[in-house]
Amino acid sequence: MEPAQTENLPAPAPASEAGPTWQQVVLRWLLRGLLVAALLAALGLGGFVGYRNAWAWYHYRQAEKAIAEYKLDEGLAHLELCLRVWKRSAETSFLAARTARRNAEYEKAEKHLRRCHELGWVKEQVALEGALLRAQRDNPVGVEGFLQERIRREDPDTKFILEALAQGYRATMRWPAALGCLERWVQLEPDNRRALAMRGQMRAQLHAEEDALGDFDRVLELDPENDDVRLERAELLLKYKVDYKSAAAEFEMLREREPAKAPVALGLARAYRGLRRREEARQLLDQVLIAFPRDPQALGERGRLSVDTEQYADAEDYFRRSLAADPSDADAIADLVAVLRERKKPAEAKEWEKRLVQLKADKERFVQLNREISERPRDPAPRLEAGQIMLRNGQEREAMGWFQLALQVDPTHRPTHRALAEFWQAKGDAERAARHRQLAEQP
Repeated sequence: MEPAQTENLPAPAPASEAGPTWQQVVLRWLLRGLLVAALLAALGLGGFVGYRNAWAWYHYRQAEKAIAEYKLDEGLAHLELCLRVWKRSAETSFLAARTARRNAEYEKAEKHLRRCHELGWVKEQVALEGALLRAQRDNPVGVEGFLQERIRREDPDTKFILEALAQGYRATMRWPAALGCLERWVQLEPDNRRALAMRGQMRAQLHAEEDALGDFDRVLELDPENDDVRLERAELLLKYKVDYKSAAAEFEMLREREPAKAPVALGLARAYRGLRRREEARQLLDQVLIAFPRDPQALGERGRLSVDTEQYADAEDYFRRSLAADPSDADAIADLVAVLRERKKPAEAKEWEKRLVQLKADKERFVQLNREISERPRDPAPRLEAGQIMLRNGQEREAMGWFQLALQVDPTHRPTHRALAEFWQAKGDAERAARHRQLAEQP
């Protein structure tokens, strides 16, 4: 018998090795598609997250740069953009709190500081920043011992402590203490533009004008585009140096950059008047008065320009309008007295002279009160008297500030509450008057 012809044929494949069915092929393609889709989605999500982080890092770096250049409002804006992505970054929230506080945006500072605490940022740093906020915004009295001790220990944040204390001392009229902090800060950082500018302002406040000009000159060497300091320097050149030519050059430079800024136009007008460029001065002053018709400085300067051209009736009108806006301007009162005598009004001139004598006495007493406030920082009485002087001279807003400072030192100070009760009663605000009267009568 012949062998079977099937021995050379391939054996049938086992069931497990048989080709895929069409259902298996479809399933395999579906699974492959899902895998690819998931991979692409993961890559897309990762790319999106990476993009957002890169965006946040960009704004963080821009914030650091702006803060280093003392552009605190710009730095804070960048930090708040960062926090839209880095919602749980305690470090970024802390930097935002400090920057907001340094820029006097106290509500934002409080908000970011609370967030730092919630996120578990270093307790010691949160406590320090809270104390700095209190010193700068409210009053250094309650925290200055703690902060001065940190300075004595050469805390790494000493410059921030000195800055906050200086601002707090200045706001509460403790000017020598403020200057002491700024002197120490400049010793630590001799080329710190912010420290130099603040020291220059404080020196000018304390009538050390020559030293103030030195500080402003140094700031402008370091930062020629600092228009705020250039304006303060130009003002000092007018008031202290009476250098009309140099002041005019500074004001002209500022006006090229900020043509709509009223203080620049006013300062330039004063410089031009000193240089006898009277028509140019008049045009500038009229521009200011169109925008700000009750500006006391512009009105006073316009009156002096009228005196220069012997237009005494116009001058009298301008001086009266100036004093209606600011009754405490001794220069305007003296000018009005001179004009009234020119216009043969001796009786009225005499009444204004009495007012001038009282104003000068008040100013001398105010200087003494500043010394007393520095010597007795926890005594509300000098602050109350300062407020009463302001009120007597028609400076209600400033008076309210002094009364509030007195109550910050001692919230139960009955003489201050009594003064406030009388003020609000005269204003016709019976509710506020009654509240302060009640506090004034408490034992």
